[in-house]
Amino acid sequence: MKKYTLAALTIGAFLLYAVLLNYRHALVSVFHGGRGGQSLASAQPAPGQTSATGAQAQQTQTQQQAATGAQFKDGTYAGSSVNVFFGNVQVSAVISGGKLSAVHFLQYPNTHSVSVFINQQAMPYLKSEAIQAQSANVNIISGATLTSEGFQSSLASALNQAKN
Repeated sequence: MKKYTLAALTIGAFLLYAVLLNYRHALVSVFHGGRGGQSLASAQPAPGQTSATGAQAQQTQTQQQAATGAQFKDGTYAGSSVNVFFGNVQVSAVISGGKLSAVHFLQYPNTHSVSVFINQQAMPYLKSEAIQAQSANVNIISGATLTSEGFQSSLASALNQAKN
């Protein structure tokens, strides 16, 4: 009986290892193969919303100023800490010359090896996309959805502190 139990445990461990190994390779291909989805920053207005009046015109002007990235005060601003089930995500935004110049992760889910692997792949994409967009409106990264959402929320909090 002990032989059969030991054999079953060995086979089970091997199968688990094979599944996890394939899962990691699938994640790497997702991260290096590109991401789908449209950035919120590039969303187009609905047809029929071309005319702006009064408050809408002022809001449009504010959004155009936001697109240039010149609406921030220089400094380093810590965003709120956001619970994303596997841990917390918190970022700080570095503003230089009125623009978002760097984003640093202060906290991220890092207690499980899979979380560490996923976040090491996702964090550089999130940082570079936020700097390029000059906002927290970045694409959600498949496989790191919760971290991406926490990143967006924490960065939005930091950028709100930096607004002129």
